[in-house]
Amino acid sequence: DEIALAYSLLADEKSKRTFENVIYYKLTGDIKYLFEIDADADATYRKLVFSKKINTFFDLGAYNGDTVRQLLEHGEGSVQTVWAMEPDARNYKKLEAYAQAETRAQIVPVHAGAWNEEEFA
Repeated sequence: DEIALAYSLLADEKSKRTFENVIYYKLTGDIKYLFEIDADADATYRKLVFSKKINTFFDLGAYNGDTVRQLLEHGEGSVQTVWAMEPDARNYKKLEAYAQAETRAQIVPVHAGAWNEEEFA
């Protein structure tokens, strides 16, 4: 019932197809469903992120800096600082190494997770 309700709230066919494909992927593990909904990164970043000049960006769950790399590749020099949060210790070490090597913007790695309340594990 909750899945049907969420689906009914979607406004366009692309959103509905994306929702369906993610469900199919989760049920089957078949990656083809995700490839069918893969978006053009240039268009996505231009439309969603770079419609305005951004000085500071937050990546919550930064892994090894993969999204930050994409952001900077498509950012046309507009991003100055990225705060990158990663709670996993092994991934955080990779993120730190990337942050030290990156020259296009200041990357501030933070060994923590983002949540809606203060908690400690």
